[in-house]
Amino acid sequence: MKQLILIIALYATCQLCFAQTGTIKGHIHDVNENVGTPFARVILLDLNKGVVTDVNGDFIITEVPEGTYTLKVNAIGFQDKILDSMVVSADKVLELYIDYPPPCEFDTKDKTCPICNKKDETIPIVYGYPGKKLTKDAKKGKVILGGCVISGCDPRWYCKRDKKEF
Repeated sequence: MKQLILIIALYATCQLCFAQTGTIKGHIHDVNENVGTPFARVILLDLNKGVVTDVNGDFIITEVPEGTYTLKVNAIGFQDKILDSMVVSADKVLELYIDYPPPCEFDTKDKTCPICNKKDETIPIVYGYPGKKLTKDAKKGKVILGGCVISGCDPRWYCKRDKKEF
């Protein structure tokens, strides 16, 4: 029995000693401000392992087992960005330059509904804490209250005819 435990311990130690790992090093670039994105979270979803970018938007994740991973970038007030198929090779550094935040599908100033192509039934979506006036406007159907949590890429208007947010 003691020999079996010794063999298992020796095997586990050898596996740790010869584990093949790589490194992911990168920079998160704020496309709106043209600077690095400080304090963004960079997470390897498959390993539940991650780091936070420094004040310049740089990060490094070490001791990543060889393999293919999904990487998620998020920061307060912005939409998440997902990068699939990040391949980490043993004893290599995978260097990434990531533009962030991703383009917002709702960045449109045209309040024409793309479904019915009309403007007469579109109303604004308002975010944040509503005062008395906004609450009254919402009850009258002049605005929609979008809530207090804002992601940086939220719908800005609503088509009452098609019941769709844009």
